[in-house]
Amino acid sequence: MIQKNNLSTLPLFFQRQSANWQKKADVWVHKDEPRKLYGKNLVAYKKTLKLTAQQNKILVGSLLGDGYIDFHRSAKQPSYYFCFAQTWHAADYVDHIYQIFKPFVGTPPKINKIGGIKSDLPKRYEVRFKTYAHEEFKYYYDLFYPEVDGQRKKRVPQNIKSILTAEGLAYWYMDDGTTRTYITGKKSYVISTQGFCYEDQVILIDALKESFGLDCGVHKDKTYFRVRF
Repeated sequence: MIQKNNLSTLPLFFQRQSANWQKKADVWVHKDEPRKLYGKNLVAYKKTLKLTAQQNKILVGSLLGDGYIDFHRSAKQPSYYFCFAQTWHAADYVDHIYQIFKPFVGTPPKINKIGGIKSDLPKRYEVRFKTYAHEEFKYYYDLFYPEVDGQRKKRVPQNIKSILTAEGLAYWYMDDGTTRTYITGKKSYVISTQGFCYEDQVILIDALKESFGLDCGVHKDKTYFRVRF
């Protein structure tokens, strides 16, 4: 269950973030106020929104990484939201993504206290935001979450080679990339793609080689796989 973040338990990192965060009643909140549009006013505002070329590029990279499309089926019509979250260490990065998609967002990023990765680990902090429900995200939901046997699961699009740009690749790496330096001074770069099946990662490798000329392959990580350069 999401809990309010008492100042005494909030990581010191947030207590130093005067630029983006401010304290209100012992709770740290983003400096931006909610948009406060409702009813017909909200409907009219959302009709003015359309994803820009930059937002489309970044969305592709982010959906390969930590971003996801949340889908709600209602009696009136299906709803599609873009959601993004990372641990509190990456609060500035979450805020950066938020600023890019800000026109689509009604409520600024929030600091949430969530359960540990495993039940025996202490609770941890994350920073997250989600957009308004908008038809602009339906294309990406259908693209990244194809229906197979009546179920939707995140997959690498078959046409990823034609839609992944250099900018999208940069954001994908910022989401899930790490660097390792060896004793010899050589470096390797890894993107945590364990959430994708092996077949999807082969598609990614093909796209990275052909589109960007990158020397990469699928690397075994215990029972999963990762992309390594």
